[in-house]
Amino acid sequence: MDGMTRSPESTPWILTDPARQLDQILTLGRASIGSTVVAAVDSGRDLLGVRRIATPTPEPVACYQLGARYRSRRTARRAADADREGTLADQLSTVTEELLGPSPRYNQLGPDSRIYMFTVVCREGYVVQTATEGQFRDAWRRAALLELSDGDVYVVTPHGWTGFLDGRCGLVPCVPGEARLRAV
Repeated sequence: MDGMTRSPESTPWILTDPARQLDQILTLGRASIGSTVVAAVDSGRDLLGVRRIATPTPEPVACYQLGARYRSRRTARRAADADREGTLADQLSTVTEELLGPSPRYNQLGPDSRIYMFTVVCREGYVVQTATEGQFRDAWRRAALLELSDGDVYVVTPHGWTGFLDGRCGLVPCVPGEARLRAV
């Protein structure tokens, strides 16, 4: 097996057939630019459900000076980040409960069964990971849903898609919208 081929058993946090599965998630979630679709997928790679939420705008990260001002700004920024990510983490916890019911529902799965929560961010721009997708990775970690395994965060634009951990990409599916990128 070469370095680019991945087995579902060794990488359960990525979709096995991302083009097909993303298309299904986007269709069921009625995705559009500016929305994020959260999907629950079981260890057999069956889609359990989807929910669409508005994509929050990440806070810009400023470059700070060294010294005491840096430390005080860094502390303030960390507190603001924790509040913002806590809010998104709370929203993701709520979405998870809407999809799967209260926590006893997913605790009843067998020891070899897992549920993976995949996030699909639909936006304009290049098919690269940005702070928009990064805020979801951080928020999932803060959501503290220990019974669940976090899946990957995918970005879908009018130009195609890619995964945060997955690394694969493609032109289809894409979110409907005008392709406004130009050569630089």
